[in-house]
Amino acid sequence: MAPTEPFSSVSASISSIFTIIPPRHIALLVLAYGVFIMLNRYIIQPYTSPIKNLAGPRRTDDWNPWVGHLRPIIKGLPGEAAAKWIEQFGTVFRYDGIFGAPRIMVADPVAIQYILNHTEIFQKDDMTRRFLRRILGEGLLNVEGADHRRQRKVMNPAFGPQLIRDHHLPIFYDKAYQLRDVLQEKLSTTLPDATTSDKSQGRRIEISRLLGKTTLDVIGLAGFGYEFDSLHDPENELALALELMLSAGQNPSPLHILQEILPGGQYLPSKRIATQKASLETTHRIGKALVEEKKAAVRAGEASIEKGKGKDLLSMVVRANMDPDLKESQRMSDAEVIATIQTFVLAGAETSSTALTWASWVLACRPDVQDKLREECEAVPEEQPSMNDLDGLPYLDAFVHEVLRIYSPVPQTRRDAISETVVPLGHPMKGRDGKMIESIVVPKNTPCMLAVLNVNTSKEIWGPDAAEFKPERWMNKEQNPASESIPGVWGSQMTFIGGPRACIGFRFSLIEVKALLFMLIRNFAFAEAVPTESVIRKTSIVTRPFIKGEEAAGYQMPVLLRSLA
Repeated sequence: MAPTEPFSSVSASISSIFTIIPPRHIALLVLAYGVFIMLNRYIIQPYTSPIKNLAGPRRTDDWNPWVGHLRPIIKGLPGEAAAKWIEQFGTVFRYDGIFGAPRIMVADPVAIQYILNHTEIFQKDDMTRRFLRRILGEGLLNVEGADHRRQRKVMNPAFGPQLIRDHHLPIFYDKAYQLRDVLQEKLSTTLPDATTSDKSQGRRIEISRLLGKTTLDVIGLAGFGYEFDSLHDPENELALALELMLSAGQNPSPLHILQEILPGGQYLPSKRIATQKASLETTHRIGKALVEEKKAAVRAGEASIEKGKGKDLLSMVVRANMDPDLKESQRMSDAEVIATIQTFVLAGAETSSTALTWASWVLACRPDVQDKLREECEAVPEEQPSMNDLDGLPYLDAFVHEVLRIYSPVPQTRRDAISETVVPLGHPMKGRDGKMIESIVVPKNTPCMLAVLNVNTSKEIWGPDAAEFKPERWMNKEQNPASESIPGVWGSQMTFIGGPRACIGFRFSLIEVKALLFMLIRNFAFAEAVPTESVIRKTSIVTRPFIKGEEAAGYQMPVLLRSLA
């Protein structure tokens, strides 16, 4: 049989179907099948699902058939709606998502630990993975199962403490003091974004963008040996592509959300998706050249490494991936290695800059905290203390813990059950039928939203002052023994999540944040530039500050800055 004959046979069969059944009838059958799938998933299943016995908000004024109970979640502050419902219904409850499909909100540490540890059952949802694939490629944040384990095995050595101490910390300080010089220049000259204010307090500076440029410069050098120099060069091609890629994913409209939900929706005409794809092409092109450069350096031998070069994260990943002892089946593809660049930027630069932005706001609002930090940091004789010395500053450590607890860059994360399972609960709950529930049956395809911020600020765990910014709670951990039950990879909190998918670069991020804060607190005094109540939190990829009434201007964090030099 000729190679084309099977295809000819299939084509003939399809043609005969259209001859027997008119195309419009076929279209109606397809439509009917689609309607059945939607009815089954969004109407029949919710009323037959085992989770229907879970307590949760009813279909009241906050509910509509298109977005279920998501409206107060989207329109409110991060974690606000969940906190209200947790108070009413407990730490695990049911609510409605898109088209009324049932979801489970989980703030029970035992249930969260089970979900995070069982990655073979609970995985990122298809919509999130489609979005991440479009902006990151097949990177560590996007892949699941064996692919995730394979990539993580290759990448793990790049995030060791010794590499951070010996190679990355000097980069952190170098960029920190470049930021100091930029801020000093802004304070000494008249610039459009640095208008004169009360001289005793300082000058108004929008600091979040500058912190973002600094952490991007850090991840460029420490992550893949690339000098963005975005603090001085606003026209860098790769920096612009990454900024466009991330900004195009923020504040999606209802149409954009629909595009993500519908299979194939990403192929519909959209300026947002086109921008993301164009940005990915740029980062892939430049990333490919960087990867080839790293591979050539590895082939050339280890001489350059002995001189201190080739220790950026990408070089370490390439070297580990080219190890002759690594099985071929365990190697990352070139596309996967290239995707680490975007992954480093999103998981490293964006989250670190967000944490530093909120830290700056706390410093501005809490002069008592600022004074204690400055007293501790100024007692250090070196301008660039070692990693051990940085970690040995107890109040700075407590301050960073508290910033990340209350201002977690990502307030919640989603995992979908790919098969039915039973999830244990740490605290038995009363079901709608009045009976106590000690575990819940989670049906296949059920979304579980892990309430990161709500666990971090739970009164049951942290006490009645859980919402208060109080670094002292970390100075004596015996005050909060319940926090030890939180299944996070670091700091008795959920900010870096936990389990096999815990943040691989949390040590890198912590030392970077501490090094930058050490410089800032020794060189500048912070004060409020806007009233506390005018700063609001909005989440789109990460949680950023916006000024009430100025949302159209985008995220911003204005502070009054005064030089201490």
